[in-house]
Amino acid sequence: MTKPHRYKLLLTDVDGTLIRKDGSISEENLAALRVAHEAGVHISICTGRSMLSSAKQVQALGFDGFHAFYDGGFICHGTSGEVLHAGAIPPALVRKLVNFADEHDFYVEFSTGRHSYASRPCPIPEIKSVAFNAEHATGSLADIENGGPIVQGLLVSTTEEDKRTVEELAVKLVPDLQLLHGPSFLTPGLNLAVALAGGTSKGGAITHFCTYHGLTQDEVMAIGDWHNDISMLKEAGLGVAMGQAPDEVKAAADYVTASIDEDGLAEAIKKFILS
Repeated sequence: MTKPHRYKLLLTDVDGTLIRKDGSISEENLAALRVAHEAGVHISICTGRSMLSSAKQVQALGFDGFHAFYDGGFICHGTSGEVLHAGAIPPALVRKLVNFADEHDFYVEFSTGRHSYASRPCPIPEIKSVAFNAEHATGSLADIENGGPIVQGLLVSTTEEDKRTVEELAVKLVPDLQLLHGPSFLTPGLNLAVALAGGTSKGGAITHFCTYHGLTQDEVMAIGDWHNDISMLKEAGLGVAMGQAPDEVKAAADYVTASIDEDGLAEAIKKFILS
């Protein structure tokens, strides 16, 4: 008789966990994921990316099911598009972000879960078009609230002074809005401030997944490499940090696996799910 797996749901981050800097998934990682899936483990990505910019990864995995985008702010089915959860930013706070960007000359863009909007061309077009495979509509943000519920805002800063300005704004807006601010895996030299509805996090996404699948958090294994993964690593029954993750992320995990270049995802799957 086959011994049942303790972990029935695997949540994996994308950049730096599932895919390498060139956007590829290693054969080792893909093979381990497929074996786990064939053994009955639900596998979902949980990423800060949008649904559109994650389409290649969802397609490469080939697993039918729900995935979490925008750091847990938008959870939908990879094939049907059915929405399991959408955490909308209150319209008044969207307006505050628009006004803040205008006042300080910041680039800002907003996403509804399926579409993105910005008032001017993106300062990181290569990242948007090549790494994320995503574009946005450019135009006035005067009526942004009428385009549908906003699940994420994005501010881009380039200097330390800009970074401090964004951090000061973040303090003023909590707890109704949270700004996750820091360098991105794919954007060295640029700081991205991701705005989400208060309480939204990858850790919070675990609750929605567990409710849908009828699981407890102890039956969830989560793996990631960046600061936005910390809540997920803490909430899961088993939190795994990638080997190249910052010390703060490693400290939040139950186990530290190998780096992305050493197929750390596959190593963790073999150790905790397939063994």
